[in-house]
Amino acid sequence: MSIDADRHKDLPRDIQFDSEKGVDFVLNYSKAIENLFVNQFMHMFQSSWNDFADFERIFVRIKNTISEYVMQHWKEDFMFGYQFLNGCNPIMFQKCIKLPDKFPVTHKMVSVSLERDLTLEQEIEAGNIYIVDYEVLEGISANCTDPCTLQYLAAPICLLYKNTQNKIMPIAIQVQ
Repeated sequence: MSIDADRHKDLPRDIQFDSEKGVDFVLNYSKAIENLFVNQFMHMFQSSWNDFADFERIFVRIKNTISEYVMQHWKEDFMFGYQFLNGCNPIMFQKCIKLPDKFPVTHKMVSVSLERDLTLEQEIEAGNIYIVDYEVLEGISANCTDPCTLQYLAAPICLLYKNTQNKIMPIAIQVQ
């Protein structure tokens, strides 16, 4: 399932980005290059960020409709699920057929998040539960290029639920 194309313009018209999206890419690329120059000062900002206001103090803000929407809803569960499906690695997302032994989630733990009067096991059988397991990250050392910044790398497992509005919502996350 691939298309043999050397250039963007060789793609079928219905899958090319429209001109507005192309302009968006160019503007965002320019802003990203500006932001790269800020990175040399990052060691001065070692504390964690709590919201986008902290982030905006350091970086030039890239504005477009999608980024504005994400900034308004970034703490909401539906946005977490949306970003999983539309992010940089959606292939980790799988339909859950059986909970792994290393992820001891029970119906009691997640029942408040389930909307269909079904047990967790019934939701799994109905195909409404998805899982993302980053076990491939286990044992990998975190980046240590900047000795002033301690970094950590987890191998999380996330259980997601397709709710009655067909939105993907996280219902259980295990970091260790």
